[in-house]
Amino acid sequence: MKRFLFLALFISFFANTNAQTWKAFRDTAGHFTASYPDTWENKIKEGNRVFFTSPEESADDKFRQNINISANPSPDLANYKIRELIPDVETSIKTAYDNYQKISSRYFTWNGIEAYEYVYSFTQASVDYAIRIKQWMCIKNGVLYMITYTAAVGQDNMAATAGKIMNSIKF
Repeated sequence: MKRFLFLALFISFFANTNAQTWKAFRDTAGHFTASYPDTWENKIKEGNRVFFTSPEESADDKFRQNINISANPSPDLANYKIRELIPDVETSIKTAYDNYQKISSRYFTWNGIEAYEYVYSFTQASVDYAIRIKQWMCIKNGVLYMITYTAAVGQDNMAATAGKIMNSIKF
C-alpha cells in the first residue's frame, strides 16, 4: 500500500510540473474565443486579426510558429457556404507564392458547421527556408473565419500545441 501511495504521489508531482497553463482570449468584436498557452505571445493586429506566437525554441530559431485568427463580417457572405469560395481561394493562393505545393485538403465539421482545411507549402525570396501553412476556413452568420497555423517546413515542434489552440476556437 505504501508503494502504491508513493507511486501515485510521484506521478502526480510530475504530471503537475509538466502541466501547461492556458489563458483565455475573447475577441473584442465578440466573434470568437480561444485558449492559448501562457508561454505564447498574443498580439492584436489591424483588421480584427489576432496572432498567437510560439516561444523561441532555441537561439537558432529562425521562425517562430504562429497562429493567425481573422474574423471578417460581411453581409455579402450571409448566404454563402464555404464550398462556394474554395476554388477562388485555392487559385489565389497558388498564384501568390513561389514553389507552391498543395499538401492536403478536406472538408470537416467545426463549431457545428462545414469548414475547409487547406495545407500547403511555399517559398519566399526574402527567406532561405520553406513555409508550411495549415488553414481552416468557414462562414457562420455572415462572418468568414480564417485560422492559419504557420511553421517553417520541418520545424513544426509546436504543431500539437497549435492544434489544441485551433480546436479551442469557438464562435
